[in-house]
Amino acid sequence: MAHTAGGESSSSSDPRNSTPNWKYDVFLSFTGKDTRLKFLDHLDKAFERSGIKTFKDDKDLERGKVIKEDLFQAIEDSLCAVIVISENYAKSTWCLEELQKILEASKILDRRVFPIFYDVDPTDVRHQRKRFLEAMDEHENRFREDNVKVQTWRSALCEIANLSGWDTRGRREADLIEEIVINVWTCIIPKLPSYVDNLVGIESRAGDMMSRLEIGVDDRHFVGIWGMGGVGKTTLARVVFEKLSHKFEVCCFLDNVRETFEKEGKVSLQQKLLFHLEKKAVNIPNDYEGMKMIRKRLHNKKVLLVIDDVDHERQFKNLAESPDWWSSFGTRSFGFFSSRKKKSRVERYFRWIEE
Repeated sequence: MAHTAGGESSSSSDPRNSTPNWKYDVFLSFTGKDTRLKFLDHLDKAFERSGIKTFKDDKDLERGKVIKEDLFQAIEDSLCAVIVISENYAKSTWCLEELQKILEASKILDRRVFPIFYDVDPTDVRHQRKRFLEAMDEHENRFREDNVKVQTWRSALCEIANLSGWDTRGRREADLIEEIVINVWTCIIPKLPSYVDNLVGIESRAGDMMSRLEIGVDDRHFVGIWGMGGVGKTTLARVVFEKLSHKFEVCCFLDNVRETFEKEGKVSLQQKLLFHLEKKAVNIPNDYEGMKMIRKRLHNKKVLLVIDDVDHERQFKNLAESPDWWSSFGTRSFGFFSSRKKKSRVERYFRWIEE
């Protein structure tokens, strides 16, 4: 789910042109010596593939500007911060200044902070032991006339170590990065502007719809919205999707399914769904292979899938023929369909709500 960063002009008359009130999704704090060409680079690429806009000093600082002022402004302009704490992190006064500013912004501007302990023990960070002890002792000697500065950095290290984050030791990097990206998206999605914020009465209708969906009562089911064309089924489905998506690992809104199916075929729809899963184009040789790929990638995941504008089973059966495709016992999965026609051919597995 990509979006446009703030700072661009927007029209108040068209909610589709609204922009977030931040410039970057994520500010990345790290020491290049330990991670720039390793973990940090892979993480940054994963954010980019997922449509998450990051501030990373080696690519975003403008030449000729005061670096400290630029960095601090970028921290304030970021929705959240990911701090990669490695063994040489505390040696860098730049990193410590960033850390102090990030923690201040988290309190004043309500920014989310995600610490990653890269091949270091969080308790060594908290109590400033080993390499962190050496680094802070060096700073004590260097800034003898400014003990407050060093004490503030010590407090910042203790504070960041007490936050919930990730310890990379003993973890597969690919799995860890995927988990981090999902958690960051979970933070970002609820704060993205809605395309329908200015519609009168939509909140009450969405609230009523969500109460009928009974999410949590039966964690594997499909629901259909049925009604004549033009009554707002798609709009309502999109609002509900935006409100619920942060509860799921995998979310996808497939719109204009009937038209896409007729013009481009079932494989095109499968490719659209898999693009949401892989965050890149996927080559599918045929619809049978597409079914296998979808089932394999969605199995045992918390899934929210909206298939908009369907009027025949053939339009969705190769995407999600039944809830059993997606999950095993104990895993939430939820299909949400909108249709102009409540035909017997699309009633199977569905609980219908008339709109």
